[in-house]
Amino acid sequence: MKYAITVMLLILAFIGGYFTGTLSTASDATDALQLQHQRQTSAQAPADSQPAESTITNKDEDATSSPVPPRAQQELEQWLTNHRRVLKASMQEKLGDHAGSMYEKVVNDNLLLDSPVAENSLEQDLMWRRQTEQQLRAAVAALNSDQTLQIESTACIQNHCELIMTGAAMQAASVLYIRLITKAEAFGLSEAAQPVFHIFENGGYWVYVHLRFSIQTAR
Repeated sequence: MKYAITVMLLILAFIGGYFTGTLSTASDATDALQLQHQRQTSAQAPADSQPAESTITNKDEDATSSPVPPRAQQELEQWLTNHRRVLKASMQEKLGDHAGSMYEKVVNDNLLLDSPVAENSLEQDLMWRRQTEQQLRAAVAALNSDQTLQIESTACIQNHCELIMTGAAMQAASVLYIRLITKAEAFGLSEAAQPVFHIFENGGYWVYVHLRFSIQTAR
């Protein structure tokens, strides 16, 4: 009997020791996995944050890679202040009571009249604007079919040009616009805004055209 009790106690002790060891091992394994996960997370954190820092650095480098020419920007801003005044006065003379509303249409989404940015040096731009104005006037003269058309003004600066015309046949002006933007591609036209028309009671028109050119294309 004593022998049987002793054997049972030994068996219970063995079983208890087995499960205790198993639970301890499982606990140790869990702790080890948690520690491993923490180490991996810590190791990945700098790696994950590194590309963001690199991207920001690249953006900063790109932002400073093409600085705005300071003299050209100053001259552009002075030109713009005077040009807005002249344009308003001209529109008031030609359009009368409609001048205010038409000016708002002209300025809307117009990168030349609303905070333009100089892209070329002043010396480079002075040569470009003279050449491009001459080319625009020559193109209008060659493509126009309206004998009543008058070029009221042309102005080119820092890859932008504006062209203001009046005439009696609006249909001819629309055809001229299409021909002009096709012709202007030959000397660097990159973007043409929709022309802004004002139609007079007698059927005549006043039109504002804004064109944008690629850098350093005028010849």
